[in-house]
Amino acid sequence: MTGPPPALTDRFADALALASATHGDQRRPGTGIPYLAHLLVVTGLVLEHGGDEDEAIAALLHDAVEDGGGPAMLGELRERFGPRVAEVVEACSDTAEGGERRSWRERKAAYVEHLPELRDEGVLRVVLADKVHNARSIVREHRSAGPALWERFEDRSAQDELWYLTALVEALGPRGPAPLMADLVATRDELARQLDAAGPADTAAGDGAAPPAAAAVEIERKFLVRALPDGLPAGDRIEQGYLAVAADGTEVRIRRRAGHSTMTVKSGPGHVRVEEELDIEDRRFEALWALTDGRRVAKVRHEVPVGDVTAEVDVYADHLDGLAVVEVEFPSTDASAAFAAPDWFGPEVTGDRRYANQSLATSPEPPAAAED
Repeated sequence: MTGPPPALTDRFADALALASATHGDQRRPGTGIPYLAHLLVVTGLVLEHGGDEDEAIAALLHDAVEDGGGPAMLGELRERFGPRVAEVVEACSDTAEGGERRSWRERKAAYVEHLPELRDEGVLRVVLADKVHNARSIVREHRSAGPALWERFEDRSAQDELWYLTALVEALGPRGPAPLMADLVATRDELARQLDAAGPADTAAGDGAAPPAAAAVEIERKFLVRALPDGLPAGDRIEQGYLAVAADGTEVRIRRRAGHSTMTVKSGPGHVRVEEELDIEDRRFEALWALTDGRRVAKVRHEVPVGDVTAEVDVYADHLDGLAVVEVEFPSTDASAAFAAPDWFGPEVTGDRRYANQSLATSPEPPAAAED
């Protein structure tokens, strides 16, 4: 944290009283721990990572709307604590509607879908603090309870939890306080290790079915190119088209590079992505290519060594002429965080949907340049 911590006024005390009144009788699932403890830990993380009093108040009350208060509670927060607090709480809520709630997976999928839209540093700080403490609690409880942990939840399995944490990492990308994001990634990775060590009994889906085979995980960062490096090696022309793109950014694409054709299913834009790739015959590529009309990109890819990694420089053609981006794939999130971009790299655009190939495929021209 830089600078002195913020002063906490009577507004904070008022928010603490409201949080206690709203959640006073609640307990964390399967434990005797008062729910208020979670709210206090999240608030502490927000303050430790540079949050102001409005963010601390929002952290105390981040579940008040979702846990039954609904639109009426959101209105009360706006009136008592101001629009800034209400804005942050609303961004943290799976739903602000009353009535019957959707399943856990449906609510989380809808919540993750809106995360790439968040740009406010304070909102991201509270969101990450909440997710980090929840994830830490799950990992700690799983370490002691093992597979029995998932019996506490009616519609949530081990694989559901791992899916959700991975989706959060992908959707949030490099935004928000870096230490909190690093904590979230590390906690997700620890849960994955625990589930892998526990075996099928722990990773079975909630309906008793065996979990699907794990897909590859891609850890990459993307930048604009400030200037093409000297001695750029010859590259391969790539043509790719999109058969389907879901609302959350999950895509099904086909690609041809140097005479080799593939079909790929990939999760939405972000720092860490799940990917599965299959080789396809040329005749099948040609048959599917017609279905991608209006959703295509053409580019030349150049591979440039940068230290211990390889930078893939894509120089676009046709309607995207003039655009060049560079992607670097890493063996781990630690390696990604430690990477120092060379001078010819421009602004980072990891997670910026405008620069996702699926978006570029339907864009009439290159996006406006990102700020450096």
